[in-house]
Amino acid sequence: MKRLLLWTVFAATATLVPAQVIVQYTAGPAVGTDYWGQSFTTPGGGPWSNITFNFYSTAASGSNPASTPTAVGSAFLLTQEYLGTPAALSASTPGFVAESVSISGGMYIFAPSVVLNSGTKYWVYENASMFITGSNTAGTSAQALYVAPNATSNFINTGTELANYTVSGTPTVPGIPVPPSILLTIVALGCLGLYQASRRFANRV
Repeated sequence: MKRLLLWTVFAATATLVPAQVIVQYTAGPAVGTDYWGQSFTTPGGGPWSNITFNFYSTAASGSNPASTPTAVGSAFLLTQEYLGTPAALSASTPGFVAESVSISGGMYIFAPSVVLNSGTKYWVYENASMFITGSNTAGTSAQALYVAPNATSNFINTGTELANYTVSGTPTVPGIPVPPSILLTIVALGCLGLYQASRRFANRV
């Protein structure tokens, strides 16, 4: 019975997948202060839940990548390009998926139910002026930087520019995103039940 309990613990623990980087760029040496948006395209391996997004306030230098996450205001996750103003971003914005619910460790945090799919292009726009770093030449059709000089000016696609940024999340079963904290509680309760059952069998011997 003890061996069964141990194997159950190992199997359950293996499902507690930590957050992983989905897509990022951290090699840009340029700096700037404005309102920002960033497009990105997810790779294979998803879908993912427990999504976070962040820009960086430190630039890459030599072989050292950007390393200090930063986030200000709220971030809006969309499925299409947005060329309106930062002030007008809302749940009514075309292509709206979700608005960040908090900031932690310099990262925008989205609700656990928000899911990113594989091989899909997304856009993130934020609604506060902030200092970030990036590149003037690394932008592509798959990932590009958007900028607005103030809250009431329209975002424009810079084309050739790219922010230093990271998108992270945890792989999930399609349609069933489970936050790690809840999954850990389920595992702990299951293991406790198995332990108590093994104790009952032992007491009967």
